[in-house]
Amino acid sequence: MKVGKWVALSIALCMFHAGAAQAAEEEKAPPNPMQWEISVQPKPTAAELEAMRWSSVMENDTAVYECDVKSFQPDKTDTDRVEIMVKATYKDRKILDALNRRYRDRLGKKDVAGYSEMQIAFHLHDRTYAIPVYKLYSRNGVLLAEETKESAFAAIPRQSFAEMMYVVAAKLRQEEKT
Repeated sequence: MKVGKWVALSIALCMFHAGAAQAAEEEKAPPNPMQWEISVQPKPTAAELEAMRWSSVMENDTAVYECDVKSFQPDKTDTDRVEIMVKATYKDRKILDALNRRYRDRLGKKDVAGYSEMQIAFHLHDRTYAIPVYKLYSRNGVLLAEETKESAFAAIPRQSFAEMMYVVAAKLRQEEKT
């Protein structure tokens, strides 16, 4: 009798595992079996998608400056105001050393300060700008600092990154109107 119980328990246990395995396979299956893709190229990785997000704007001794054109947004309440996300990847050794000293507690052993992402707002007619959102990241993508502040608009300095981004934002705004 003990052998019969053992066999019955073994069969029940196998059926339970088979049902669980089938349920796990069903969870992995796509929600719609007709939904499929075919491509010669492999899908881009997350790092490749992030690199494709940014368009180079300018480069100087301080940093390489890029913008996310898809982030361009006119303000819904103020038709003169537009915002765009920009990225500055720092090259200047003095700036990098200062940032590394300031944030050394947040940096990993082989990590260093790398880049910042900023939301820049422009008043196009006044030729003024503000940076309401600023985030500093390490080269490994660790958030080191984040600032969100009330927009205090200032005149755009001549021959600066802000002026270059102003030109980009004005062109995007003009294209949007046409």
